[in-house]
Amino acid sequence: MGSSTRTLLRYALALAVLAAPGVRAGEPETKAEDLAQKLQLQINYHLDLADVHRRYGENTAGKDALQQIFKLGADPKNTSVLKAHLVLGMILQKEEKWQDAIKEFESIQSLLTQPDDQVVVAVLISQSYEKLKELPKAEAALMTLTGSKVTQGVRQEGWKRLVEFWRAHREQLDASTKDLDAAVAKDPKDADVLERLAVIFTDITPDLKKAETYTEKLSEVCAGSKDTDARLRLAGLYERQKAYEKALKVYQALIPDVPKAASWDVEVRCAIMMVYAGKKDEAVKKVEKELVPKAQTALEQVGLAGFYASAAMPLKAEEAFVKAASISQTPEDVTACMIAAAESCRQRKDYDKAEEFLRAALKQYRDNRPIRTRVNEALIALYKEQGKLGDLHLEQ
Repeated sequence: MGSSTRTLLRYALALAVLAAPGVRAGEPETKAEDLAQKLQLQINYHLDLADVHRRYGENTAGKDALQQIFKLGADPKNTSVLKAHLVLGMILQKEEKWQDAIKEFESIQSLLTQPDDQVVVAVLISQSYEKLKELPKAEAALMTLTGSKVTQGVRQEGWKRLVEFWRAHREQLDASTKDLDAAVAKDPKDADVLERLAVIFTDITPDLKKAETYTEKLSEVCAGSKDTDARLRLAGLYERQKAYEKALKVYQALIPDVPKAASWDVEVRCAIMMVYAGKKDEAVKKVEKELVPKAQTALEQVGLAGFYASAAMPLKAEEAFVKAASISQTPEDVTACMIAAAESCRQRKDYDKAEEFLRAALKQYRDNRPIRTRVNEALIALYKEQGKLGDLHLEQ
């Protein structure tokens, strides 16, 4: 089937949805929820159509479909409207209109609430600045993912991306290192600067002496501090240096100081550090005695799954992810847990059970396009590993 045929088919299906009873143009709508539903259907239709055009290089048609969304006057915080700006920015990137793409991405950056979306948009902004040869701005876009105001998960992904950027652009790394050296000379207690220098000399240009110097200075800044964010960053830095005993010590000292909602995560990190430090049996006993009985929420079950994964216990990790899925509150969270459970099965080479979890998620959320896409991608990876891509049937 050619790209134009696929586009027409998708267009026809979308029109069929819009023409369904209760949403025909011109029919009187009396209830606010009916109007909202009609508006959302129109947005989804144009978004689907734009995404099809984008995938097959029909950029002008894609932009026209997106403009129809913006003309509808929907809430700018609407998830689908945010996605429309994201798709428009990606089309502009294909057209090499880097400044315009940046403008689109930056227009939604402060409105994003999902960590994955925050990472994606910052990375796209950085990539656009790279194309413009504006490396300081490309670097700055990634640095927004490593600040103290973002979640721990975003920070971890942010550091990964920033380290990759510095490795690819040594000239910018050299300039940044000089700036950081000057900054720490002015303010020896700047935790952000100390952490960045420690990361540079830990992960990029290994220099054990300098890495230890800046890490110890950061430790001194954090000592006795009630600033739990700074101490969490210190523990994470020790992890990157594989100084697991030191990381464990910092995490243990944090437990009484962090908010109750965060203490579970810190306790899990303590257990993981014990595993990495060669104390797996002790860690497992501690977790199953102290944490397993208290695990009530989906996040807590996910924390347990993370521990079991670090301890190379994929069956236990799978069980925890399945429990997390059973008590998760949103389709996105349920699906993420099912995909993670499937990944644990894949690690055990239990491909049939992995597919069973993925197909169950598809069956439950067949009409949710983003979820369908995520699960299909996981299925593709699963079949590719088995060398059976030719046998794969995907949900459309």
